[in-house]
Amino acid sequence: MAFSSDNLKVLLAVLDHGSFSAAARHLGKVPSAVSMTIAQLEAELDLVLFDRSGREPRPTEAARALEPQARQVASQMRQLQAHALSLHQGLEQRAAAAAAHANDAVYAFAAGRGGATLSALLFVAGVPP
Repeated sequence: MAFSSDNLKVLLAVLDHGSFSAAARHLGKVPSAVSMTIAQLEAELDLVLFDRSGREPRPTEAARALEPQARQVASQMRQLQAHALSLHQGLEQRAAAAAAHANDAVYAFAAGRGGATLSALLFVAGVPP
């Protein structure tokens, strides 16, 4: 598969920062890793994305043609990640509320049965002493 989240980020970083080295600094990578990622993407797509004849790589017509959709996909990926995170956090909050409710139920049940039973129930429920 030609496009991945990683090489999409690299492509957009090079377009945004104007060079492989500036993109690398932005991404926290070494310039050779950025250059290799772009070269592999170009090979997989069988397209030249950057003209390397000058001092800095210049985006080709193909890169500029792919750019709007690449930005849209990157934005959708960020939205998907944010949505997954909010779902995860919602599940954590519901689990914490359920655990608190269960602990309350254990305490209420045990309160009517005596202290020894309370300790036993809390141990079984996994509540630290």
